[in-house]
Amino acid sequence: MKKNGSPLKIVYSARSIIPSRFANSVHVMKMCQALAAHGHQTTLILPPRRKGRLSGIDDVYEFYGVTRNFRIEKTLWLPKVGVYIHGLISAFKAKLDGTDIFYTRSMEIAFFSCLLRNNTIFETHTPLTEFNYLDRLLLAFVLRSDKIKTFVVISDALKKLLLEAHPIEESRVLVAHDGSDITKNITNTFNETNISVGYVGHLYKGRGIEVIIAAAQSIPAASFHVVGGNPDDVKYWEEKSSGIKNLTFYGFVSPQKAAEISLKMDILLAPYQETVMVSSGLDTSKWMSPLKIFEYMAAGKAIICSDIPVLREVLENERNALLCSPADYGAWVASIKRLISDQDLRLLISSNAYRDIKTKYSWSIRAKNIIDSVL
Repeated sequence: MKKNGSPLKIVYSARSIIPSRFANSVHVMKMCQALAAHGHQTTLILPPRRKGRLSGIDDVYEFYGVTRNFRIEKTLWLPKVGVYIHGLISAFKAKLDGTDIFYTRSMEIAFFSCLLRNNTIFETHTPLTEFNYLDRLLLAFVLRSDKIKTFVVISDALKKLLLEAHPIEESRVLVAHDGSDITKNITNTFNETNISVGYVGHLYKGRGIEVIIAAAQSIPAASFHVVGGNPDDVKYWEEKSSGIKNLTFYGFVSPQKAAEISLKMDILLAPYQETVMVSSGLDTSKWMSPLKIFEYMAAGKAIICSDIPVLREVLENERNALLCSPADYGAWVASIKRLISDQDLRLLISSNAYRDIKTKYSWSIRAKNIIDSVL
């Protein structure tokens, strides 16, 4: 690999469905943009999966709000063996093209990259313990391979779990919390007679929508806006909250549109509960690093978030967020009212959060730290 500051040739092979509603697709697109923005020749290789793919999206770059500074290529996807075929093709292509770094979030794809002797960055958002027998064999090979130059994880908590579960040298594991683009021209105008309180994200179990409903009932003078969710989930929560006039559900919108809505809010909520499910049904509450938190920070708004241990790696109560016990509805209502009435606190929290995203958690900083770790 080049170590003289020259641009690298990077292949990012993902199993993500793009475009889709899934957060992993946002993560992949934003990271490719960030890698390319540092001058590296970046190619994203995707399988042409159809299930879960959003139709009617003509421009995926525009949909995700990313620049066209990286290429997107497709491979093959076959029933039951799709990820293996995709991994083999993309790893073989990287080898033929003289790729400097092969980047993936898939263990199966990482296996083929290591097998073909590509220098590999393997990012994982789980402790790598939920595998069938075949994948455990592939994982054992990956863990022993000297071609894995860095294991990237999204939190200190996940690093600890990964090291406890597998014989990996600690020096090979890099913690890189999730990130956000830097939003410019932040405004903090605030009309106390027309307060907008927002939530952006999925409506899965453990996302705390009950907290938002309770807050909307208790603070009728403020308007509450819930952005995101699958149609069935939106319908369920609309029925549960029928009659609450100051609560609006928008359903799913593009990542770019979600960011625009966040900028119009005065206060942003992240009411995660003690069990937080993702689309696969996995509980990630012990090690998660939610994209939402960093996108909220980039919006330059005051944040109220659940006081969950892993989130304290990024958020500090009274400095860049207000932290509340997940299920203490009264505490959430009191915190919202406090931010409405206390302009100094509101500005302190929002400005500190924005400063943190600019100096520590942008996608650009994340990409640079990861590439620097392998040079």
